[in-house]
Amino acid sequence: MSNRTPNWQLPPGVSRGTWDYVSSPAIAQQYDSFIKDNPLVRLDIELLKELVDQQQAKQDEAQVHVLDLGCGTGRLGEVLLPMGVRMTNVDLSKSMLAVLQSKIQSQHIVHNKCICASFVDIAGVMEADSVDLVACLFSSLGMVRGRRYRRESLAGVRTVLRTGGQLFLHVHNRYNRLWSPVQWRWLIQSRVAGWSRGGAEYGDRVYSYRNLPSMFLHIYSARELVADLR
Repeated sequence: MSNRTPNWQLPPGVSRGTWDYVSSPAIAQQYDSFIKDNPLVRLDIELLKELVDQQQAKQDEAQVHVLDLGCGTGRLGEVLLPMGVRMTNVDLSKSMLAVLQSKIQSQHIVHNKCICASFVDIAGVMEADSVDLVACLFSSLGMVRGRRYRRESLAGVRTVLRTGGQLFLHVHNRYNRLWSPVQWRWLIQSRVAGWSRGGAEYGDRVYSYRNLPSMFLHIYSARELVADLR
C-alpha cells in the first residue's frame, strides 16, 4: 500500500508538486550544492546583513529576532546567527529542517528554533508582535497555491512583525523577459487557464523541476503583489 498523502489531505495552499518537493529527503540533501553558485544567494545575504545592522542599531541591547520563512537548509542562519540575532526557521520540509539543525554550531543552538509548518499557519505558530525582520526568499511565497492562501500568509507576517519591523520578500516577475516568444506563449496560456480551469489563476505555472513533474509556482505582477501586501 502506498504511503503517498492523497490530494484531499494536503495542507491549505500546498499543491501536489510542492508537497512532493518538501517530502523529498534527496532534494534536502542536495539543496546546498544545488544553490551554492546562484548569485541571488550572495545578494540576499548581503542585503539581509544590512537590514540586520539597521535593526540592531534601533534595538540597542535587545536581541534582534529574525524569521526565515521558507528557510530550506538554513543558509541565512549560518550567516546571521554569528551576528547575534535570534533565528526562527519555518519550513514545511522536515528533511530541510533536519539538515539545517545539523549545521548550527553549538554556541548558537540556544538562539535557533525550527518549526515545521506551512506559510498559511504562520500566525498560529508564532507569537504576535514578536519578530523584527522576516525574510521570505527564492520566490517561496509563490509556492503557495491560491491567492486566498498567499494573502493569509502575508496577513500572518503582518501579525508577527513588531512595529518598525521589516519584510524582505522575493518573488518572480510575471512580465520579465517580454522579448521572449516563450514568455508570451506562457502568459497567453496562463490567462486562458485562469478563465477556463477551476482553481487556476493568472500567473500560475506548473512545470517539471528536479525530477518532479508538477512543481507549482505563482508568478506575480507588481500590481498584484502591492495589493496583497496592503
